[in-house]
Amino acid sequence: MHCSLLEPEHITKSEGEDLLKQYVDIIGQISSINYCSKSWWATDISSKNRLLSPMQETLNQFIFSKKAVDQCVDKKVDLYILGISWHVSVGVKNYAKLKKITVKIENQFLSKLRNTILGIRKTWLYLIRAIPSAILNIYRANIVFNSYEKINNDKPVFLIKSFIFSKSITEDLIYQDQFFGDIHNFLKKKLDKEDQVVTIVQGFVDRYLCYKKMQYVPNKIIPAEYFLRFYDTFLAGLSISWYWAFCSINIPNTIQLFNSNISSMLRELVASNGKTILFGDYLYFYLARRLAKRYKLKACLMTYEGNHWERMFIMGLRSVYPDLKIIGYQHSVVPPSAAGMFVSKYEIDIIPRPDKIITTGSVTASILKKYSFFPAENINSGAALRYKYLYNLDKIKNVHNEPYIILVALEGALEASSLLQYVINQAKILSNIRFIIRAHPVITLDTLIKFSKIKWNDVTRNIEVSHSSEVFDDVSKSHAVLYWGSTISVEALMIGKPLICFDRGDALSYDPLYEFTSFKWNVNSNSNLTGVVNEIQLMRDNEYKLKRDEGIKYVKKYFVEPSQNNMNFFIS
Repeated sequence: MHCSLLEPEHITKSEGEDLLKQYVDIIGQISSINYCSKSWWATDISSKNRLLSPMQETLNQFIFSKKAVDQCVDKKVDLYILGISWHVSVGVKNYAKLKKITVKIENQFLSKLRNTILGIRKTWLYLIRAIPSAILNIYRANIVFNSYEKINNDKPVFLIKSFIFSKSITEDLIYQDQFFGDIHNFLKKKLDKEDQVVTIVQGFVDRYLCYKKMQYVPNKIIPAEYFLRFYDTFLAGLSISWYWAFCSINIPNTIQLFNSNISSMLRELVASNGKTILFGDYLYFYLARRLAKRYKLKACLMTYEGNHWERMFIMGLRSVYPDLKIIGYQHSVVPPSAAGMFVSKYEIDIIPRPDKIITTGSVTASILKKYSFFPAENINSGAALRYKYLYNLDKIKNVHNEPYIILVALEGALEASSLLQYVINQAKILSNIRFIIRAHPVITLDTLIKFSKIKWNDVTRNIEVSHSSEVFDDVSKSHAVLYWGSTISVEALMIGKPLICFDRGDALSYDPLYEFTSFKWNVNSNSNLTGVVNEIQLMRDNEYKLKRDEGIKYVKKYFVEPSQNNMNFFIS
């Protein structure tokens, strides 16, 4: 028997756009028959989170397997598939049957058994560990923070839900919101005199050190855990356990993806690993309900990404204040993979969502209007509050000194290990190029190296790790920026640096600048960086300047400078 290796065709840009729209509607259809369950809105699947939902990898595997089937139909050969998940194999076999070709899948029965057992085991072990961890977090937050009396129960509260990092509080105890910028002072000037502006934050790295400092800050900033009680963890654990043990995610009999019914595939996904719920995010329901019961809430401003915690937080608030005005702020970038930001026509009236969305600019507003059924009149092109500093920087001239320096901007996700591995491989063969690796504050470089099983011995001398606290410092001394999905790419473009986007081959792009092509080059795991670097270096000065200025002009529409007019969206 003769066998040959088949390389499936890459998905085109138009196919990617169609896939995104169909994906959003698929989850919308599932929501339409599961929306009565509070727990459904807390699942990874319903969130469409690009890093947590199993749906994105499921779509990747199914789309590329489907393309392989189509190629085999044209060549009149059978197909043998390695390395796809069990639930995907169900959908692929059904599609192949319609196309009248034979598909063989390696270890199909063992794959199903393994996926089901490991999925259930992983889910329950996570909950068992998450409950005591949450209890400890609540205890420690209450120990280090004791400024409860800051909020006056008798006065209206304009609530802000944000996050805090170690650099959010200066040595002079000045609070700088990493997501909303100077919104606190703006609101204090615009709201009624008796209104209180209260910010609820969740910390990550060094959270308890941040919480300890917070009680000495003049602003009303309080840890999210401060409004939780130990019995909330019991109620949440009981609710999730009941959902996992006695309920299920119902799947409609017909779910179409590129004219293929994938209902059976999704049922298998749900059975094995489809009801995952983040325990910490689930607790936001109880936190929000307690806030709403205790204080006179006037309005709520919160980040908007479509994540689990947002929906639970909104449900908690609205369980007490059904008509509370909630404003969602799209604070960062919107790549196609960020499908959680897009709402389907099937769920627009049932999904827990803000009343309106304020974006970072006209580009992001346009993307939301294109792929989401969220009312267009309630999507306002606002300002990039966290990127105001970009408008205080001068353009940096093209750097010609040696060696050539590439800044590697890693995303705060384990999937960024693919880019890290690519850089390590390239550094071995490109000794004349210096690579500066900048890790994301949420996931350290050590964590990525451990996850990808990379050995420090494999890291060559032309790779160094950034210890700079400011993105600008790393970008300014680099010739180009290599990224996968990092927001640093947009910042670098504004500063005037050429971009190199690493394509993992995802069906839904992670590139925040997927619509922009003028000052950007693309590579994949099989690409040699030499060609791209040579092309950038050989650009004439006038061409370089033209493309650089096109990039800056684009970013000015993506991250709009705050002004009196666009800031008023936050209070209107």
